[in-house]
Amino acid sequence: MEPPGLPNRQRAMKRFVLFGLLLTLTVSGAVGLVVLLDSDKPECRAVHRSLDGSSKDVCADGTRFEGGVPSSNVPLSPQPESTPTTSEFRSEKVGKYRYRVWPRSADVPNVGAYRFSVPHCGLEWMTDFDGSFWKIIDRKSYGENGPSFFINSDQGTLTFEDDDAVVYRPSRGQEIRLRRLPGPTVIHLCE
Repeated sequence: MEPPGLPNRQRAMKRFVLFGLLLTLTVSGAVGLVVLLDSDKPECRAVHRSLDGSSKDVCADGTRFEGGVPSSNVPLSPQPESTPTTSEFRSEKVGKYRYRVWPRSADVPNVGAYRFSVPHCGLEWMTDFDGSFWKIIDRKSYGENGPSFFINSDQGTLTFEDDDAVVYRPSRGQEIRLRRLPGPTVIHLCE
């Protein structure tokens, strides 16, 4: 025969154990969240100045920080390179060695970082990304020749600062800011 009140004591003990587990999980989760939010900030964050003079905290992978924590609307790793919408550029001849060329890249959401392959004639020649061509901002500040990827191929990322400004982060070397060009562009043939 069981002593009177034993089932009530068992229920009370179960409630106590469940409450203890719930409390432990809640505290552990909060500590884990603080560790995640606070980890690697000094190594990851770098301040970048926008065209308007404002500053933004951005990781090399394109993660933006707002108030010391990653912004939830920016992916933590670069997105895949966008696929071309056609196999060939649409173009028309406008001189002996000059052509007007329309972009062929697909539109992408204007947030975060995207992998980008600089064409064999370099970042200066014909950077086609997000349905537009892009031009290096303040080209003269990089010297007469600039980094090697200005005229040669490279693998890097393009990270949106806003709808009409991106930062190219090369495989090595300094970051380059580009601005969106409206419509087609006129190019010389590249060898």
